[in-house]
Amino acid sequence: MKRNYPFVLASVLLACSGFLTVSAALPTSQVEYQTIADEIRLDGVVEAVKQSTASAQTTGQVIEINYDVHDFVERDAVILRLTDKKQRAARDEAAASLKEAETRLQEAQRELVRIQGIFARKLTSQAQMDAASAAFSAAKARVEASRANLVQAQEQLDFTTIEAPWSGILLERHIEVGEAVSVGQPLMTGLSLEELRVDVSVPQRFFSAFRQSDAVTVDLDSGEKIQPESKVFFPQAIARSASFRVRLNLPAGIDDLFPGMFVKVTFAGESKPRLVVDSAAILQRSELTAVYVQTDSGPRLRQVKVGREYGNKTEVIAGLQSGETVILNPVAAGILLKNPPASEREVHE
Repeated sequence: MKRNYPFVLASVLLACSGFLTVSAALPTSQVEYQTIADEIRLDGVVEAVKQSTASAQTTGQVIEINYDVHDFVERDAVILRLTDKKQRAARDEAAASLKEAETRLQEAQRELVRIQGIFARKLTSQAQMDAASAAFSAAKARVEASRANLVQAQEQLDFTTIEAPWSGILLERHIEVGEAVSVGQPLMTGLSLEELRVDVSVPQRFFSAFRQSDAVTVDLDSGEKIQPESKVFFPQAIARSASFRVRLNLPAGIDDLFPGMFVKVTFAGESKPRLVVDSAAILQRSELTAVYVQTDSGPRLRQVKVGREYGNKTEVIAGLQSGETVILNPVAAGILLKNPPASEREVHE
């Protein structure tokens, strides 16, 4: 049987041209070098800026506890109360002493005015004038001392009511109702969620770049990136870990962020040329990482070794060269290879 070789050759060329035309219609991108800063990620821990333990500043017995552990407390809310009979009696006594001292002062002032008038007419001695002046000064000093005693007594009375210094969460309760407390004894421990910071240990080799970087971000699990308001550097390295401690003060009003949570701290390191490809071109199948390279004979699957992602680009460590063209829709390229155009199948048949 004779074959019409010119006809077969023409058919093959026509099929190949159709296959190349279909593959050429797929979106492509070039592999190229781009100068990209190395992205360094470190682990950080969220801390509360305001965390303290309220201690007793006067003596007494606990008669009322309004909040318990894990309760949210508004600023200036009364957390607990102590007995105040002794403090209230001291305040009342100080107030009475002040009233008496003010009365004595008015009396001494009237006496001084009277003596001054008599002395002006030279009807009394200098000694009497000096005595009246001294009595007035002493009465005035007693008033000032009585006022200071009243302020101190009022403060001791105020100390029997413990209020929240800021809005926050109670972490620990150190006393129970009915217990007697003394000055300095811990009562409640709490923290504020209004002001948070991230504590991070920066390795010594990255410390200089970290200090100079203006693109430090705190990355949350939700994908949100937060720009710190300020950075606080501890001027002494930690010898056993060869790192520096840094605090990143966060802006207020961040939802779903609580003390004790772990976050990622990201900043830009050294910039250098990197061979990158569009991340959309990468095909991941089990342990195989590959791309479809557009060649003169159509798309060809090629295994590659990739590095880190930088936005919509992925670093290529091995398998590609600068200037090569990759297909951005690897799924469509795979389907095209498995199911070539009908004209090509007919030629093979």
